[in-house]
This record gives sequence, C-alpha cells and structure tokens, in this order.
Amino acid sequence: MEEEKGPVGGGPGAVGRNGAARGRRSPEEARETRRARLLEAAIAVLGESGVTGATVAAVSEYAGISRSGFYETFGSTTECLLTAHRQALERLGGVVSTAFIAQATWDRGVVAALAALVGLLDVEPQLSRVLLVEAPALGEAVQEQRQQTLQSLQTLLDTRAGEKATNGTHTLRAEAAIGAVAEILRARANTGQPSPCTPLLAELVEVVLVQYETPHEQREAARGQAVRIVEESAVRPPTPVAAPPRRPRAFPINERAFRMNDVILHLEVDPGASNQEIARESVCPTWAKSRNSSHACTSWGCCANTPAGRATPTPGG
Repeated sequence: MEEEKGPVGGGPGAVGRNGAARGRRSPEEARETRRARLLEAAIAVLGESGVTGATVAAVSEYAGISRSGFYETFGSTTECLLTAHRQALERLGGVVSTAFIAQATWDRGVVAALAALVGLLDVEPQLSRVLLVEAPALGEAVQEQRQQTLQSLQTLLDTRAGEKATNGTHTLRAEAAIGAVAEILRARANTGQPSPCTPLLAELVEVVLVQYETPHEQREAARGQAVRIVEESAVRPPTPVAAPPRRPRAFPINERAFRMNDVILHLEVDPGASNQEIARESVCPTWAKSRNSSHACTSWGCCANTPAGRATPTPGG
C-alpha cells in the first residue's frame, strides 16, 4: 500500500519534493544511520571479542539494531566485517598520507606520518587490534584490501624519496620499512594490555630512515624531531576514545517485549517513520494495523502512553 503523504509546501504534514516529511530524516538517511551504527559496532566487537566473537547477534546487539535490520543492510557477517575493516584501513591510510604530504621534505614527512599513525592508534586502541591483530583471520579478501593500502603508501614513500620503482611498483626498501613498522606495532597490539605506541616514535623513524640509507645528519635531525614529539606527548598524553556505547535491548523478556524494543530502537533512528516502515523493521504486525502508534504500542501490553504522545516501556516489559 502506498504511504499517505501530506500536502507539499508549508504547514502541518507538509512534505518535501522527495516525499520526505519536513523535519524528519529521509529513508535513505535512516538507512545510512543504521549502516554507520553497525559498522561502528563491528569495529568495537572485533576489538573486544575477535573475529570468532563478531557474530550477527553480537554486532546487532551492540548496535541496538534488530537482526532483520542487520540483514537489510548487509548480506552476511563477512560483508559487514570486511566493510568495517576497509573503512578503518582507508581512514588510517588517509591520515598517514595527509601528514606525509604536508611536509616540505621527505625525512620530515616520515616523522609526521609515523607520528600521525601512532597518535591515531593511541587515541583509538580498538583500531590497532582490529587492523594489526584480527584482520588476517578475515581471509583473502582482507589481504587484498591491506595490499592495496600498503602499496599506495609504499609508492608514496618511494616517490618522495626519489627512488625509481621497478615496473611501476614499489621498491623493496619501502616494503621492508613499512613491514618492519607494522610488525613492531602488531606485536605491541597483540599483548593482553597494549601500551601506548607514541613512545616508540623515534625508533620507528630510525627503522624507516635506515632502510633508505639516509645520511647521518638527516637521521639525527629527524630523530630529534621525533623525540620532541614524544616528550610533548608525555606532558599532554592523548585521551583514548572509548568504544561506542553499547546499545543493549532493554526488555528481552518475551516475544512481545522483544518486538516492542525493536519498535523503540527504530524510532530512535527515524522518529518520523510511518507505521508501515516501523512494522517492516521491527517485525511488529500490530503496529502496521493501527493508524495510532501509541494505541498499537499499548495493544501489545508492554508500553504506556506518555503526555508527549510517545510510547515508552513499562516496568516489567
């Protein structure tokens, strides 16, 4: 059945040209919000529980989204995890590349890029574990993603250093330098309680510069720059960003409460959703039958009307 729409223009019930009510998000925006929450949850669950613990149920529960909502967004757990990994990898590559290119000289670029790398991993430690420890268990597809990012960084490193790549690919110097840095950081992240990466900055800079046989004077200047960054970080240490808040289902006592919780979670994402949209997302047929959402809520026996007209869960489900 086609959804009823208000008049185009101003006034109550007005809708925009695309059919979306003014003052509410469009269905596309609601889907993007749901997708972002699931990807955020996937990174958090991967960081906490690893690949084996990152199930549809775990990611959906963390995001506070129903399983049907998950499958409307991603076809499988693997698709969700690979998308989250690619997004995180692209973000890390962008941060490092931007910092490197912004510097006037190659050696200063190395320091800036590595400082940006360790700074990001210290602020968001879950990224460190996901990208460096858990990623290989995601299979061949993630290896392709990693290889693409590494090759772009290796080519950038060679180009700024004046190295001539063979057959359009990176040289072994770049591969050795980036591989060594990644392995050092991976070992750090693989410990039970990983410590900050920033104190390693001077040593990481040395690892890269040695591979390119950088003159001693340049190495000492770059190392001194790195040491100053470490000292400043010790005075003003970065505050790690906590994992996104878990959005648990509030009332999973019985089937009615389970479905009603889906309704409430959908309204959180899209407060102006129609009854039909809510029913599709929450698998709540009663909601679809009623033109009054509050009446539909109370008909399930697990909600009560509020003065504002919104339905909220009653104690006990």
